[in-house]
Formats: sequence, structure tokens, C-alpha cells
Amino acid sequence: MGEKPETAENRELKFQTEKQFVGYEEGDNPMLEPLFANHFEFVVLGSDIFLDIGVILPEDVTRQARSMAPAAQELGSLKVKFHVLYRIAMSAATFSRFHQNMTATFEAVKARIKQDAQTTTD
Repeated sequence: MGEKPETAENRELKFQTEKQFVGYEEGDNPMLEPLFANHFEFVVLGSDIFLDIGVILPEDVTRQARSMAPAAQELGSLKVKFHVLYRIAMSAATFSRFHQNMTATFEAVKARIKQDAQTTTD
């Protein structure tokens, strides 16, 4: 069987980007004041993928954990508020590129940590 003919739908575009930081509100400067987030969730709706980015306050987790009996503190049993700061919608193709970028970044960070650990033990 031969390969599928190259079309706009199945061709992977490779390009370089030049970042331009645009604030959500006038006066925002994401380059100087990046958004802090400690929790992310994905939602799939039809062919679109949504990435919710936000914060779970550590004191909420601590308060909930203290109020529960030790036997009830199982994984996933705590209910805390997830303050969604941004919701990003993307296509499956964009999600695939997001995954590739995340994997490459993760591998680079993992290699740097390993290298730093070897440097400090030498």
C-alpha cells in the first residue's frame, strides 16, 4: 500500500515562531509578569480540546485534608476549588504540536536535572 497523497489536512507544517507578548488586559505584560498556575485540566468536546489553566490554593488542600478522617484521605477524595484563569481551545492538530513541544521540553529539563545532579556529585 502506498502513502496517502500530501494534502493540507495530513501535512505537518514546520515553522519557526517569533514571540510577541500580548496582555489579556490593557497594561498587562506577560513577559514581565507571567501567569502563575499550579493546575491544568483537559476537556475534549467533539474534535476540540480545551486546556483549563489555573490555581488550586494550597490552603484549600490543607484545610480539606485536615477536616477529613485519615481513612477518608484517599487519592481523589479531596474536593477543592480549581480557579480557572484561562481556557484555551485548540484543534487536534494543535494539540498534537502542543504534545510534541511538551515532550521535547520535558526531556530537555530531565537531561538538565540529570546533568546538574552529576555535576554536584563529582
